[in-house]
Amino acid sequence: MESLYEEYRQRAEQNFITLNLTEAIDIYTEAIGLWPNDVDLYWQRGHLQYFLGNYKEALDDFTKITEYLPTCVDGYQCRIMVNHTLKNYSGMLTDHNEIIKLMPRKVESWRSRGETKFEAGDFIGALADFDAALKLNPGDMRTHQLRIDTKRSVLYPNTSYIATAS
Repeated sequence: MESLYEEYRQRAEQNFITLNLTEAIDIYTEAIGLWPNDVDLYWQRGHLQYFLGNYKEALDDFTKITEYLPTCVDGYQCRIMVNHTLKNYSGMLTDHNEIIKLMPRKVESWRSRGETKFEAGDFIGALADFDAALKLNPGDMRTHQLRIDTKRSVLYPNTSYIATAS
């Protein structure tokens, strides 16, 4: 006999498979009513909300993850994904700062924040973050390329660049 929890999960998954995303969201919402501390339910519903363009609701769900699990980097990264879609650079930077607090020795933490600063037009801040990333891994070619692109953007503001926030 399956548990009620598994029944909800399977119903939501079946609706996802058949692309009935609104019904899947409704099922996750019911399940959250029964298990309000289950971050996986917020994770699933948040992604569905994002795919449907319900960005505020997606942010609310991903925020629940960071509230229940403040050391869960994935929750912050999901918020960055939504805020990137909304071009909310200050929200992205807030979450990048949290990730850097949690993972200060990870090159990707610094590089990703640098990409966001670059996209927001803060080239000096971007260069500082790329430099911090390169101190951790001097051979990181992606960061070297981003640093070069940033310097080009400062020197030649009307040229195209390849750096994008992640």
